[in-house]
Amino acid sequence: MLNLLKTRRSIRKYKDMPVEEEKIDIIIKAALTSPSGHAKRGWKLILIDDKDLLVKLANSRGQHSEFLKDAPLGFVLAIDPDDAVEWQVDLAIMATIIQITAQSLGLASCWISAENVVADDGSNMEDNIRSILNISNNNRILCMISVGYPDEIKKEHNEAKFKYSSVYLNGLIQNYRKKD
Repeated sequence: MLNLLKTRRSIRKYKDMPVEEEKIDIIIKAALTSPSGHAKRGWKLILIDDKDLLVKLANSRGQHSEFLKDAPLGFVLAIDPDDAVEWQVDLAIMATIIQITAQSLGLASCWISAENVVADDGSNMEDNIRSILNISNNNRILCMISVGYPDEIKKEHNEAKFKYSSVYLNGLIQNYRKKD
């Protein structure tokens, strides 16, 4: 698991090849195992493989999400806050599970924040996504996730650069010391 986490990086360039249905099914099943506060499971997981929709969603923010148009697959994570105890937490856990599962299948991903994000044109990104996907206004959107086969290589996280100075033992008084 640690190796999987060390090699997972945000990838914004994808090969022009579809993600196999079997892998999509595994990602969906994994996402649906996500825990949620009080087991409400109020999330809405929206899978996008339509190129026109991916382009529109890529433009929903502007410069920082334009790479979504080149991904073969996208996910939008939405929820009605009335169907959740802590909606941001529920969706963040699901998003992480999607990304780790994609990585385990030889795919790459990138989180695209949407909650309270102002698009390049000054519009509200959540509103833009709601409009594109016909999502009701009572739903909040935490993020979108691009998924596909990577067309760029990034180095894995280097353990020598782990910031152990931000890890504490029994409170904020004593720093945790890595044991060799």
